[in-house]
Amino acid sequence: MEAYHEYNREYDLPEEDLNPFLIGSFGERSIAVLEQNSGKVLMLIHNYAGDHPFQEVAPHFNGLMEVLAESAIWVQEQMK
Repeated sequence: MEAYHEYNREYDLPEEDLNPFLIGSFGERSIAVLEQNSGKVLMLIHNYAGDHPFQEVAPHFNGLMEVLAESAIWVQEQMK
């Protein structure tokens, strides 16, 4: 939450449009955000150089879980 509030001060995030719900972290201080109006999963990118520091990661939370599960399976297969 502290990092999110820091980003909000730096970028003046449009919360009334996003209705964000913080769900985790992607590492290196990038934050995972569930956009409650649309259900999309967004990444609030740390040290973003543009005007809008959000990047869509998945169309919904289940989509994010599918990507993470597929990544874990791929890593496990590579380790064999």
